[in-house]
Amino acid sequence: MRLCLILADQLDSAVATVCFRFEEAGYRIALLLTHDADLVQARQQMHGLNLSPDIDTCEMDDAAALRQAMADIHARYGMPDVMIVHRSCGAEWLRDLQTLCSARLIRVVEHAEKSSVMEVLQVGSSANFNTIVAAHVGPLAPAVISEEERIASIGQRGGRAYEVAMLALYLASAEAEPIRGATMTVHSGRYLS
Repeated sequence: MRLCLILADQLDSAVATVCFRFEEAGYRIALLLTHDADLVQARQQMHGLNLSPDIDTCEMDDAAALRQAMADIHARYGMPDVMIVHRSCGAEWLRDLQTLCSARLIRVVEHAEKSSVMEVLQVGSSANFNTIVAAHVGPLAPAVISEEERIASIGQRGGRAYEVAMLALYLASAEAEPIRGATMTVHSGRYLS
């Protein structure tokens, strides 16, 4: 079974949706939250969504603690096939993370993190990881709407957690193997150039 390791500051709708979509696609999920996350609440949320990821915490900005957490995950499950980072961090932290694991790395950045978005754009194609910039991510699952309503809503709504999750799932696939250093934005046409 393939393993998806998700590193996040908190469990929000985007992280929960990524867990759901990857589990649905046959991945085993290991979720590593920052040390101050509420594990009991996170487990209850996942159970309420009928998800069963293994959840743990770690002081991710402490290199030794992160190394130990990665070693524990490797010992329990083997090497992750894909890592999704949904937290504020710089490109240098991501490069250090890649030295601990050879898994495909996907970074999700909230558009509100202006400094992070600018840093992503400065790193550009020199990075060996792909970035999804999620602008104004909305509900857990897409509402059922007609094609006309969908077209009319372009530019009037943000991205949806579902869309972020599906893009991450694609970037983890064999078909996306040659894609490296790309920055893709999920915003439903809100910022047309």
